[in-house]
Amino acid sequence: MILALTGCGSGSAQEEGKARSLPLYPTEKPLRPGEYHSVKFKPPLSFKVGKGWSNTANQLSEFMQLGYEGGTEFNYLTFANVKEVFKPGTLEVVDAPKDLVGWLQHYPYLKTSKPQPVMVGGVKGEQLDVLVEDGIPPLARTR
Repeated sequence: MILALTGCGSGSAQEEGKARSLPLYPTEKPLRPGEYHSVKFKPPLSFKVGKGWSNTANQLSEFMQLGYEGGTEFNYLTFANVKEVFKPGTLEVVDAPKDLVGWLQHYPYLKTSKPQPVMVGGVKGEQLDVLVEDGIPPLARTR
């Protein structure tokens, strides 16, 4: 699942009060259910998780990933500040398009669901599922 936000919320995630800091590095233990806030990721964000969620990647200022294990499947929720992308079919790096959701929909090695409007912390965005085909070359980098 990819979530594209079109703006930043007001106020700091740390001001939420009861939220715990999301660990900077993945751990073998799942996250305890409850509220968390980002430490390095910008803009700061806070969120609630239930059972089955874990921190699956190092938290960076431009990248954060959570995983959810439900039954026999493991799913990911990724937050990224994409600055550059690889031009499809090449190793040429170009600035990220303003319409990243549209770019993902037309990338030759991806299958995407129809984007759905969402609100996260009062910020409008779009949510879509992305299936990556085998043998895909790199898509983007965060710089």
